[in-house]
Amino acid sequence: MKTDSTLATFQVGRTYTTRSVGDHECIFSLTVESRTKCFITTVATKHQPSKRLGVHEWDGAEAVAPEGRYSMCPIIRADRADDRVEDDGGPTAEDLGHAPGEEADDKVSEVAKDILAVFMHPDDQRYQEVLEATKVRISSLLPHAI
Repeated sequence: MKTDSTLATFQVGRTYTTRSVGDHECIFSLTVESRTKCFITTVATKHQPSKRLGVHEWDGAEAVAPEGRYSMCPIIRADRADDRVEDDGGPTAEDLGHAPGEEADDKVSEVAKDILAVFMHPDDQRYQEVLEATKVRISSLLPHAI
């Protein structure tokens, strides 16, 4: 492995992510708990035990294969750290057209209706049920707006 100072390396405490080759919605992530020159140890999560992964160099950055090496396996690279802390880059209250702290239920309802109008007819008997579920989901995605 290169010891070049331009080589991107895994840092303890940082989270790194990559997307699946076959399903863009599937995201693999790991947080580095400790490291040595040739290995990193990941933080155990609810769904994944702690792992000790061998580090290799790939295209100017350290990389690991958290699920093992096979065709189309996920490769997590050190130059792709997930630096998001709290802001997910979603719309702000101002983007939604109201001041922070202002009640936004009407806006959420309108967005939900617009979304559902593309997929369902308002006379469909499941429309109200899906509308309510959509409003709840939108509200959970935009908690700062409500």
